[in-house]
Amino acid sequence: MKVGLVGVAGVPLGKHKVKDARLDQADKLVKADNKTYAFVDVVGEEEASTADAIVASPEGRFDLIVKDLEFVETRLERIHPRQKRRFSKESKHTWRAKGSSPKPD
Repeated sequence: MKVGLVGVAGVPLGKHKVKDARLDQADKLVKADNKTYAFVDVVGEEEASTADAIVASPEGRFDLIVKDLEFVETRLERIHPRQKRRFSKESKHTWRAKGSSPKPD
């Protein structure tokens, strides 16, 4: 599993063993030849987009939201104008259904 850290300090990046007391108990009961703990790969912000999970500090959450908005805006710029109108109408319908209205440009 890959975990991305955004705005979290003090956690070394890299692979870490995840020790589990339940595995230790099962190993004692079964007396297995080998015992293998799970590993977690901790990565920084630059690899967070490929991570299975993201851990963010309160300050890091804002950065994630901004990155997501930039990603969506880039995707919207690439779509065909006809699709843009359709997307815009669907978005307005969704806003109205929720009892809100989007902010005008």
